[in-house]
Amino acid sequence: MYLPEEAQIKDFINKEFQKHFDRKVVDISQRTRLVADLYKFRQEDPFFHAQAKGKIPRFYSLYFDDEFVCRFDSSFPPEAVTLLFFRGLQDLYDKDKICFNKTDYKLQEEIENYKSKIKKEEKKRKTKEAIKKIKMANEESEMAAQVINSLENDTAN
Repeated sequence: MYLPEEAQIKDFINKEFQKHFDRKVVDISQRTRLVADLYKFRQEDPFFHAQAKGKIPRFYSLYFDDEFVCRFDSSFPPEAVTLLFFRGLQDLYDKDKICFNKTDYKLQEEIENYKSKIKKEEKKRKTKEAIKKIKMANEESEMAAQVINSLENDTAN
């Protein structure tokens, strides 16, 4: 039985990359997505038309949890695809764009919500302080105007 090229690449990714992860934590088949350039771009472009006709190797993009990991063409050896994938995955992990344990995404979201809440509270506090300062300045100005008026009245008499 002959599998289409894309199916062969998906099969390779699922089998080879899964060896590096505990399936209970990271199920590669569920968390990766392979997309051929032919499905992402218009066929009118000569570059993609040549891919569709088989004149040049097909290009693929690989995603992990909907984050772009790497791009390669079908002529890349398996070792090169593996290297690109793990370099891209490491880069995404270092930038906190992905988590291997899915529960960590929920924790990150809660942390972001907490930070947002703290920022809003800080902004409210600063606004209240600014309003209070403005009111104090207005009260002081009114008091100064009253003192000046009373002094003018005293000097006029």
